[in-house]
Amino acid sequence: MVQKCEHCKIKKVNTLLAFGCKCGLKFLCDKCRYPDDHKCTFDYRKDAQEKLKKDNEKVVADKVEKI
Repeated sequence: MVQKCEHCKIKKVNTLLAFGCKCGLKFLCDKCRYPDDHKCTFDYRKDAQEKLKKDNEKVVADKVEKI
């Protein structure tokens, strides 16, 4: 199946080579696949911060008993 790129609507390429972006669009050409080139609306910084919070649990030391 051959389609056009969703951003530039020029280049026709096989859809097996499509590049998916986290903003939900699929790009078929190398020029449009980077977030800077197609003005991506996805917030990569917020996504990375949430992933770090989820992956790194809070470490709490055990309380020391007083003698």
